[in-house]
Amino acid sequence: MWQYGYFDRVLRRDEATLDVVAYILDNPVRAGLCRDSRDYAFVGSTLYSVADLHDAIASRPVTWRP
Repeated sequence: MWQYGYFDRVLRRDEATLDVVAYILDNPVRAGLCRDSRDYAFVGSTLYSVADLHDAIASRPVTWRP
């Protein structure tokens, strides 16, 4: 939120929430800061462990196919 042009939105479904969690966890990987988000020191939550978050996104239903 410190960057110009950020935006927010309301998440309406659990699946959408998990998609956003996956996107956030993958940010340091896309930025080249690590190869796996589990290795990045500054990711996580005070409520859920990184392992819990990865388990949740791994179990989400596939909603998009190329």
